[in-house]
Amino acid sequence: MFSYDLYNLVGGPGLWHQPEPIINNPIPEFDPYEEFLWPVLRIGPSPEAGKRRIHIYANNDPPVGNAEYNIIYGYADVEYDEATFTMDVSPWNWRTFPMLDHWQDEQIKRAIKDMAVSREDGQVALIGHAADSLWIYYSSDYGVNFAYKSQNAHYPVYNPWNIDPITLEPSEPFFLNNDGSEAELFLETNGDGGHYNVIFTDNNTKIVFMSAMGLNTVESAANNQYYPAHFHPKIFVYNVLTEEFDFIDLQITGVDPYDNQPMIPFDLDEDGIVDNHDENGNVEFVDCWPTYYFNGDSQTGSFHESLFKIASNEEMGWCVALFQDGRNLQNAYYEVPGYEEWSEVAEIAITASTDHGIHWSAPSYMNALASDVNYYPELANMLPAYVYINDEIEYVAENLGRLHLFFLDDNSYGSFATSNAGQNNGGTMMYATLLIDFSPANDTDDNTVIASSGLSQNYPNPFNPSTTIPYYMREQGEVKLEVYNIKGQFIRTLVSGYRDAGVHSVIWDGTDEKDRAVPSGIYFYRMRTKQETETKKMILMK
Repeated sequence: MFSYDLYNLVGGPGLWHQPEPIINNPIPEFDPYEEFLWPVLRIGPSPEAGKRRIHIYANNDPPVGNAEYNIIYGYADVEYDEATFTMDVSPWNWRTFPMLDHWQDEQIKRAIKDMAVSREDGQVALIGHAADSLWIYYSSDYGVNFAYKSQNAHYPVYNPWNIDPITLEPSEPFFLNNDGSEAELFLETNGDGGHYNVIFTDNNTKIVFMSAMGLNTVESAANNQYYPAHFHPKIFVYNVLTEEFDFIDLQITGVDPYDNQPMIPFDLDEDGIVDNHDENGNVEFVDCWPTYYFNGDSQTGSFHESLFKIASNEEMGWCVALFQDGRNLQNAYYEVPGYEEWSEVAEIAITASTDHGIHWSAPSYMNALASDVNYYPELANMLPAYVYINDEIEYVAENLGRLHLFFLDDNSYGSFATSNAGQNNGGTMMYATLLIDFSPANDTDDNTVIASSGLSQNYPNPFNPSTTIPYYMREQGEVKLEVYNIKGQFIRTLVSGYRDAGVHSVIWDGTDEKDRAVPSGIYFYRMRTKQETETKKMILMK
């Protein structure tokens, strides 16, 4: 279904056009591709003056056979009609893509992808990976014509051997075929890294996305299987000018994360020798679990629960990538000593770039575990899952950007991941912002890049009788924090004076300037510094 909102008339949402069908399944002209679902929409410039072009693609979910995800793609131009107060939508142009159709017809490999549309010059890219290759369908003419390019993403890896813990001699390969013989091992792009978005950067000369690579064997790949326990986040960059892909090891890196060779999770120093064996002589792998959920069944927690999101500010050259890290909760599941508190706690991992996605900082982490160094009080008593970010980083000040995001605060851990975990009692969609410090001092692989929001959400909220209001001073200086009622009337000053840079907090006990209790209702707290003014809402409920 397709609709639009006449936001331009009133400066806010609400004037929605009556929804109408846009993809009528089944589609005879694309037979036998019968069901195209999960539509994705992007808006960009049009070659026609005064218009914008809408681009849509939807994935094929056939009634018979595997969903290898060839797509239907269409575009139409839109123009606002002042006489009728409607959007004039041109006829849609639809097509599929030969290589994706071939993969689907022969059930060769699943095409994982997303679409990027440049903001100014009419470039459109359907880009992603499929088993052993990175690929792109690229258009420089607003989606009218596309050219296909691909690049090998299959990297043979030696099969590590376990050792006899007594003699320390090799005993057997870690990966075995079904008949017990030594398996052939390789790294390639991984379908469990399939939930991502794509952006143009660097004056639209580069296309960047975050996904994953994983370990597999030749035998398991021939049987359409793989090892979901071993997949690692990567940043992928396609250069429009050179028509080449590069990738960066993001979480868990080898000797050089930028050498276009995936790190080997049992040989990080890349000397051809297994780094470590456990007390039983088995090969040890560096842990990685880039998802919020784990229950012992790796596939349940990886295929649909892994989200890799990326955002940019083109003018400043900033990029931010975000995913969730479940390594600690995985350790809790396996009852590793010291991880008992992590059984339902996944972290939000954030990394940043100041050069259009070419180089990236080491990930920084946020979680809701009060005893941990990466605890953020804004997340107190939450179970954050399915974190999505806006694809544009808002400019705040020099070296400082604001990232807008949504996530699900799950009421019962895991209930959205599988039917046999948690209680099916819903959750709450949460909106938040983060200030990201892009200062040159933070532009290294070793420094954190996260700065908490200038004014954070109070907690608890609603509250009675008191609540804590965290706030962040990016630099030392004067700050004032005041409370107002819903009519805009002044209630109380909570902070007024000089504060050092860093995180602070103040408690409001629900009283006014004369220490009189105020009634239940909606109140606003406003923070003012030399750099900015920010306001948030809170609810006193007696």
